[in-house]
Amino acid sequence: MERLYYKIAEVSDMLGIPAYTIRFWEKEFSELAPKRNEKGKRFYTNEDIEVLRKIMHLRYQKNLNITGARNELSHTGDDISRIQHVKKTLTDVRNELQDIMETL
Repeated sequence: MERLYYKIAEVSDMLGIPAYTIRFWEKEFSELAPKRNEKGKRFYTNEDIEVLRKIMHLRYQKNLNITGARNELSHTGDDISRIQHVKKTLTDVRNELQDIMETL
């Protein structure tokens, strides 16, 4: 079973990147925002880890610099928002059509 939260050392081991790199990327990428407890300790969700994987891909496979990776990641987020909006619209239309069919 997947856990809800991971400590930075666990994420570092999981992804094979140093903790200081993860902390640096937090400052550079607004999409990466782990939860913090009252002592400031970071806790990463599976979504945070997925963002880190995307950043790793952009930095190490595509060889983009921080600015390029940031731009690419923000465009990916825009695409996801559009897809979610389209899905919601289609769901609403389907529900309306079902209501119409029931009244016929």
